[in-house]
Amino acid sequence: MGLLRKLAYMGYLNTQPWTVVMYNGKALFSRFMALTTTAIIMWWTYIPFVFYKIFRGRSFDFDFDELDDEGKKYS
Repeated sequence: MGLLRKLAYMGYLNTQPWTVVMYNGKALFSRFMALTTTAIIMWWTYIPFVFYKIFRGRSFDFDFDELDDEGKKYS
């Protein structure tokens, strides 16, 4: 039983670094895909946003002084 346990432990020690490499690779790939997807979405929505801002610019304006005067809290 001692030899079998030693071989199993050696196999575990042999595969453990590759498991760490695999999980790090998955994390980096997920981050890369998130950044790439965000860049693509921002690229394709930039032009419509600019036109919307030009033609409907007042919809982005809000007077927070009015809320302050009424004593309301906003977050």
